[in-house]
Amino acid sequence: MWLWTVRTRWADGGWSTEIVPGWRRTHPLPTRTDPATRPERVVVSAVDRLGNEGPTAALQIQVRPPNKTEQAQCNSAERVIRLPAAAWAARSGLAAVRPGAEPF
Repeated sequence: MWLWTVRTRWADGGWSTEIVPGWRRTHPLPTRTDPATRPERVVVSAVDRLGNEGPTAALQIQVRPPNKTEQAQCNSAERVIRLPAAAWAARSGLAAVRPGAEPF
């Protein structure tokens, strides 16, 4: 795949969309300090070089406290959630997607 489309639904109901290079195998999601605005759901799809978006794979997010190693590596007050590519790409293939369609 050429790109990943990563859509995140936040606890406050808002969505954000990020375009990630296809070579990346993890994608950090910053958690927001207010519990009402933490990520709840992530929807990922592959995009080919022609711009065709494949089927989506949805992940429900559960934020956990960072372990000691993660705390030592993180310089900011915000925690990071890492999603392995194996979880993103559970499904493959390409399908046309209606522009502006909401991911779920």
